[in-house]
Order: sequence, then C-alpha cells, then structure tokens
Amino acid sequence: MKKKNLILLSFCVLVCKPAPAQEFEYEGIKYACLTDSTAQVGYNYGNTNVKGDLVIPESVPYDGRQLKVTAIEEYAFGFCDALERVVLPETMKELSNACFEWCKNLKDVVLPKTMTTMGYTNFLNCTALERFTLPDSLRTLGDGNFEGCTQLKEFHWNDVIETIGNYEFNRCERFDEMLVPATVTSIGNGCFQQCTGLRSVTIPASLTTLGTEVFSGCTALETVNWEGIALTAIPERAFQGCKSLKHLDLPETVTKIGANAFEGCGLQSVVLSPNMERLGYEAFKDCANLESVYLRTDKLDEMSPWNNYFSPLSFYFATLYVPEGQKNKYLHLDYWQQFYNIVEENTSGTEYCLIDVTTNGYNTFVNDEEIMLEKHLEQPKGSSLTVRFTFNKNMFADGTTRYLRGMTVNGIERLQDCKDGTLVIDNVTEDLDIRVDIGFYTASLAVYQGECGGLEFLCERDNETNVIIIPAEGYRAKITYGAWTNTYEWSNPWKENYTATDSQPKTIQMWPREDVEIKVKYEKK
Repeated sequence: MKKKNLILLSFCVLVCKPAPAQEFEYEGIKYACLTDSTAQVGYNYGNTNVKGDLVIPESVPYDGRQLKVTAIEEYAFGFCDALERVVLPETMKELSNACFEWCKNLKDVVLPKTMTTMGYTNFLNCTALERFTLPDSLRTLGDGNFEGCTQLKEFHWNDVIETIGNYEFNRCERFDEMLVPATVTSIGNGCFQQCTGLRSVTIPASLTTLGTEVFSGCTALETVNWEGIALTAIPERAFQGCKSLKHLDLPETVTKIGANAFEGCGLQSVVLSPNMERLGYEAFKDCANLESVYLRTDKLDEMSPWNNYFSPLSFYFATLYVPEGQKNKYLHLDYWQQFYNIVEENTSGTEYCLIDVTTNGYNTFVNDEEIMLEKHLEQPKGSSLTVRFTFNKNMFADGTTRYLRGMTVNGIERLQDCKDGTLVIDNVTEDLDIRVDIGFYTASLAVYQGECGGLEFLCERDNETNVIIIPAEGYRAKITYGAWTNTYEWSNPWKENYTATDSQPKTIQMWPREDVEIKVKYEKK
C-alpha cells in the first residue's frame, strides 16, 4: 500500500511540474516565455550581439502575439565586456540578481521609475560605472549591488528608500560626500567599507540599525554628522581604521559601543554620551593620537581593569575629563584610575591656563598631587602653581639616586628659584611649558637573592653617609660588618645605623615571613 502511494505521489509531481520556459530570440537578444502574455530577458552570457547600448523593449513578438517584458533572468549579462549602456523598460518592476555583474565597460544605467525590487550584486565590479539614479519606487536595495564600482561618484537617491543592503558600496573609492536619505532606517554590514575617498557622512535621524564594519577602512573620513539620530548602538568595527577621523561626539541616544569600533582611528578627542552603558573590547585600540576623553556618564564605573578599551598609551598622554566634583571618585575606580591625568570638566565658565609638565624621572608633585611622565593640566588663571620634586632624597633598589639637574619654564631656566626641590609660580596668567631634567648617580647598593630565599643588600659608602635600613614588620635580619655580626630576630620595624670608616663592605641579610616591603635610603649627616 505504501509503495502504491509513493508511485502515485511521484506521478503527481511529474504531472504538476511546470514545463520549462520556451526560449526565443528577438533582435539578437535571447528571451524566455513566462506566461501567455509575459516574457523575461533570458541568459545572454557569451552573446556577441550584446555590445554598446542595450535597450530592452517593453514588449517582444512571439508566436503571433506580443509578450510584455517584465523581468531579467539572473546572471543574464554578467561578464559581457562590450556593454556600455543599459535602458530597461517601464514594464519591468524588478531586477533579480547579478544581472550585470562584472560588466567592466558599463558606464550608464537607466532603470524604470516604477521598479520596486532590486536583488543582489547586480552591478558588482562594474568598474566603469560613473553615475546611478535610483528608481523612484524602490524601497530596498539588496546586498552588494554596487560593490567594487571604483569609478562610481554620482549616486542619486529617491524619496522612499528604507533599507540599504550589506556591502552595498564597498570599495566605491570615488565617493567624496554621502548624504544618506532621511527615509533610511537600516544600513547593512560593510555598506561603505573601504570607500577610501569618502570625507563626510550624514546619517539621518530615522536610522535605527547600523551594520558592523559599515565605515571600516574609510581612511579619508573626517566628519560624521548624526545630530538628532535615534541610534542606540555603534556596532563592532564600525569605524575601524578611519585614520582621518579626529573628533568624535557621540549622540546622546547611543548606549553601547561594539568591540574594535574605533580601532586604529586618528581620534584626538572622544566625547562619550551621558547614556553610555557599555564599551566593547578594544573599542579605542591603537588610537595613538588621543588627547582628550570626556566621560559624561556614570554608568561605566565598574569596567574591568583587565579589558583594553583604550590603548595603554592613552593612559599616559590623554586627559580624562570627568564631571565637576567627581575627580576623587575616578581616581579610585579600578579602570579609570589608570589615566595619569584626570581633570574635572569645566562647566562653570572659569578661565584656565594649560600647564604642560615634562619630566624624565619620578615623584613629581603638582599642587600636592603626584604626576607621572608628561602631563597636561589645567590651572585657573590668577591662581598659584606649586611644582615639587623629591628626586634628591630617594634611593632606588638599582642603586641610583635621582637629583634635580635643571628646569625651565617657557624656555627660561628656573632651577635657581627652586628651594628644596619646590618651585612656586604665583599668579598664573598664561599657558606654561615646564620641563624638568633629572640626573642620577650610582651608589654601590646591590640586591641579591640569598640562599635561604631572603634578600641580601651589599652597601658600600664613604664615611660621610649613614646607611639606614628600615625593613617592614615580619623580617628577621643578620648584619655582618667585617668580623662583626649582629642578628635581629623577628621584630617590629627596626633600623640599623652605621658609618663606614673604611672600604670594608657591610652586608645585611633579611628573610621575610611574607611578601612585605623593604625601605632603604641614604641620609647625609
């Protein structure tokens, strides 16, 4: 019984399957019947009659009747290098897929105004195509229709387009400015990727969906206009490699930035929206020119210090601007405290001077706040500035002592004005460039790993200096000076003073109970 049913089903499929379309030729172009009254342009690959101008008529004669031309078969004219111009009839409401891809000499296309549908890759790699006008009724562009059209410069939109497909204009290198129509709600992945000539983009307020890598590799892109936009997320790699993009002011609606969204951009300043909730991994990686980050949201307080949202260099060279009254908060947050320069954003109207402090050492304090390396600070006009250095009192484990060797303010030597390593500048009225030169000399302090796992310090100084060793709690010490030995058992902080009277070295060995700090310094008599 099952076998009979299977045979019957097979018979029905054979009977119900439509007959293949009847093919015929008219004026050198191949067509195929669709119905008794309609036809489509057939597969014309390799047809030597297709060259120069191709004008498809609204109807063609076949078997004593006129058939209305309503469609073109997929890949109908692909790779036909002699084709230069195409005009399609008003009877055609749709363009299927890949109809003219790789037509390398195609320069101009005229589509019917009433066309409503365009498939994918129809003009892929048509490298001679210079201009294009979108049909008045077309609402959706399929994927990659103009990908690789490297000479396409003029693109005329209609007033109803809503969706732009994936990789639509990928590698359209001659676009200079792109004004996306106000009717567009969705732009696909990689839509304008590698548009290397594109300098300015205007994104409409209607846009709600932006694809990944949408402007990736647009190396000339300088301006993104998106005022009033409703977009809530910047997707992954959206602006990756936009080396000419220097300033980024994100719309207030944006709450998320995807991974690597602005990686490798030439950004100098970034303004994060007040509603920002999430930064993707390496969102601003390799933004080597970054100078200012404006943090206007309190929803990013708990970001992990182990995620590389910004380049490590940004922590040294960029200033993090935080809301007024919140500097101390961000100095203690796990991630944001990595910025060496945190400044409260000025919203009060106070005039400030820019203070650039450049030092080649450590332990520099400006107004009692320690800074590291080169710092860009702001100081209210008319206020007093105090810069303090502590290099001449510090001994480091590598045996070097730092000391102040020179200092200039706006190119004028001011070392003679320093008292105890402190410079005070009263009534700051202009931008200041302070440069500090730190010298060093080497003392014969060596650090060794002892056989018992402890630390061994070998100290050799002349008789003008005392050595003071201050180990932290939990150390046991053994001190040897020539034939003299003194052992200190576990103790609360102790110190050993001595004055060297000859060239004989003094060795101090210490074994910790746990990982604790040892402080070693030299003091003059």
